[in-house]
Amino acid sequence: MDGGQQRGFEMSEKIRSSDIIEEAIKELELTIRDAEKADAGNISAGIRVRKRMQEVIAKLKNVRKVISDIKHNLKAEKQKEEN
Repeated sequence: MDGGQQRGFEMSEKIRSSDIIEEAIKELELTIRDAEKADAGNISAGIRVRKRMQEVIAKLKNVRKVISDIKHNLKAEKQKEEN
């Protein structure tokens, strides 16, 4: 099995959970400076941090959906093979 196929199920080239996670990590890394400013009392930086956290949460929820879709597709394929 290569990175793009598992048991005949092709993962969408548009959405890869590993890419989404890497993007979320990069966003979090970029947010550290604003978080430090927010800790020091900068209200605007705090607003930016909260906004980015919501964006990251949305992306990570998408990862859950992608993984869940893969799991359900693999289960369906396995059931077809058994029948």
